[in-house]
Order: sequence, then C-alpha cells, then structure tokens
Amino acid sequence: MLVEYIALAAAFVLAGCGDDDNADGRVAIEFFQNKSEAKGTFDRLIAKFNEQQTDIRVTQVNPPEVETILKTRVDREVALPTETAQE
Repeated sequence: MLVEYIALAAAFVLAGCGDDDNADGRVAIEFFQNKSEAKGTFDRLIAKFNEQQTDIRVTQVNPPEVETILKTRVDREVALPTETAQE
C-alpha cells in the first residue's frame, strides 16, 4: 500500500523523471513538496519506499519556492529538450 501512495503522490508533484541513474544504478526520482510541516512524514515514507525498491531511489526536495523551481525546470525542458535530455 505504501508503494501505491508514493507512486500516486509522485505522479502529481514530480517535475519529471527519466533515465537519470544514481551511482548505485537506481533510477533517481525527486519528490517535490513545499509543506515544511510534512517533511518528516514524507522522509519516513520515502525511507520505507527506498528500502523496498531495488531499481528506484526517491529523494525529497523541500525548497521554500517549489513552484518557481518546477516552473524553471519545465521551461528549460521545453526550450532545450535535446540538451536537457543528454545532461
């Protein structure tokens, strides 16, 4: 059930995920959210999720201006899809 909650939440708030692999070979997913009061709860959920997964590594990003960061990333991807995909 935990996996489904993380996956559902990720579908709504992720800026995107792709072929980016961590050094350990897992797909790297950034979970963006801006509720500082929820950070601890999400840290625990993400830790449990990461323990159960061998191919995916989720990290939480909790900046004060999450909307600005997400918009910037989307704008960059739209403007430079080829270069961004190769980073």
